[in-house]
Order: sequence, then C-alpha cells, then structure tokens
Amino acid sequence: MGGTQRQSVVRVLVTALLVLATMGLSLPAFAGPLDLHLEKFFAGTQTTALQAVRQEGYNSLMREIGLALGPRMLGPGASGGPLGYSATFESSWIGIHDKAEYWQKAADAPKSLVTSGQLRVRKGLPHQAQIGTVLTNLNDSDLWAFGAELGLSLIDGFKYIPDLGVRASLNTVLGNSDVDMFIVGADVAISKSFGIAGVMTLEPWLGYSMTYTYVGTHQLLTFADEHAVRPDVIVVEEFGSWGNVSEALGHRAAVGLRTVVMRAQLGAEFMRSFTDGLNVITVKVGAEF
Repeated sequence: MGGTQRQSVVRVLVTALLVLATMGLSLPAFAGPLDLHLEKFFAGTQTTALQAVRQEGYNSLMREIGLALGPRMLGPGASGGPLGYSATFESSWIGIHDKAEYWQKAADAPKSLVTSGQLRVRKGLPHQAQIGTVLTNLNDSDLWAFGAELGLSLIDGFKYIPDLGVRASLNTVLGNSDVDMFIVGADVAISKSFGIAGVMTLEPWLGYSMTYTYVGTHQLLTFADEHAVRPDVIVVEEFGSWGNVSEALGHRAAVGLRTVVMRAQLGAEFMRSFTDGLNVITVKVGAEF
C-alpha cells in the first residue's frame, strides 16, 4: 500500500472511530446517575471512629472507579511490527458493589453493571516496542480518563513459541474537580497467532495486570473532637489532601481473543479483579495496518 493511499485509509479510519467515540463516549450535558457528589459523602459531623469507617468506604469507592477507568485489553503479546499501528473503539461492562453504602452516598443512582467506552490508538516502534494513547469515559457520569501506554514484545513472531509482551500505562482521571486520581498499570500477556486460509488470524491470550491507584480529594470533613474539654468542639480537616491520600494496589487476570480479517479486527476480553471480587467484560472493534 502506497504512502498516499495509506494516509487516506488512516483519515477514513480515524473519522469512523471518532464517530463511534461520539456515539459511545457519552459526553454528559447534565448531571448523570453516576456523577460523584463527595460533598454528600463527607457531609455531617462524625466521631473519629466514624471517620475511619468513612475512609475505608472511600478507598473502596475509588478502587472501583479505578477499575472502571483503568487499563483494558492486555493482549495480544505480539508487537505488530515497527511500521504497524492500530485504532480501536472498546466498550466495557463493569460490575460494581452498587448496594454498598459508599456508592449509595456518593452517587444518585448507582447500578450493579456500569459501562465505559475507550478510544485507543497504538503505534509500532523499532525493537518490538509500541506506544499508545487512550481516552476513556465512564458512561452516565462526568468522569473521563486520559492515558498513555508503552509496550514491549519480549518474544515476537516465532512459529512454535507463544508471543510474550509487557506493558506499562498511566491514566489520569478528569471531570471532577474534587478528585485527583492517577492509575499506574503494569501487565504481562502471552498469546499465539493462528492463521486461517491466509485471510484471517485468531489470537487468544492470557494476561495478568497490577495497578496502583493514587487518589486525593479536596472535600472538607468535620467531626467531633472526643478529647476536647467542651463536647461541642468541632474540628474541620481536609480529607484526602496531598498529605493524606488514598492508595491501593489491584491484582487482575484476563483471558481474551482477537480476530483479524484483512485489516479489520474484533476482540473480546474477560477480566477478573481479585482485589475487589469484580468482573469486567470488554469488546473492541477497529483496524490495524
């Protein structure tokens, strides 16, 4: 394929994916049922003991939001070559603990299954490396995540040996001025490509991912000082300031399958979060060159 023709195909592809993104990444013009209201979550005077309970619920809430907005599609492990690139739109269904008190306090109408949409672009580099960027929206909310990723295929393209790839990613969450959230991911995937009739390939994979979520909030928390001489003394603290943040490690495993027909690709992934006992199902559509 010539350079001019390749550029034309890229423009058409990007336009089509942007249309899909506009349809799938719902940009809310008004309050959504999953918008976070941390002023409600931290409202009310409470004792130091209740503050600790609220902190635990806050940590669980942010871990689940990190799961919904964090990295997806661990595989396949192959690099795609130094001139290869791909663009995909991915849709995910994420289970959450919607009946838990922290979701009931923080959101207007949480549900047991939430959805997200991701627009992802990856570019091959020399030495079996890949670089990419991803934009994610948690549907029915004002939460977005923008991220970058760097992958490296340690084993790539052997006939009888599976491909092995590693990836590092960083996502920052946008859309809610009360939340400072960063999600750092590291994962490894093993895969194998099987050709069918010279026009189609199947690539199953297995993967493991570890994430580190760093969160702070600017909401103020008021609670009664139990050790004060006067029982009506109220202490006001900044909950989750840069000196008191929420940090969490997450461990996940995934199994997936991708098929490529000509230049079009379809894929699906099932991910299990062992940290929270939650599942994520993702499907993707796109193209690679």
